[in-house]
Amino acid sequence: MPALHKNCWIIPIYVKYPRVLFEKGTNPPKKVRYMNFEKVGEITIDADKGDIIDKPRYYDIKSEIQEKLDFVQISVQKALVKTGAGNFPDYPF
Repeated sequence: MPALHKNCWIIPIYVKYPRVLFEKGTNPPKKVRYMNFEKVGEITIDADKGDIIDKPRYYDIKSEIQEKLDFVQISVQKALVKTGAGNFPDYPF
């Protein structure tokens, strides 16, 4: 939600990142799911004039999204390893 702070509007940037799920054999798109990333940046606008005071650069937003995607990927990999580790019997070494 935009917030008024010291005569400036602070507007957070939220991203809905699409993930396309494909059919296994034929590869047509089957479903689209979205990952919600909150506050990957913010825009500051002067409340009186409506001028943009500060905004993130494209590469800053892209980098922030990539960091969040990397975090999700690492979390999924850890969960898979933890789940897969239960399939191995305990051998004394």
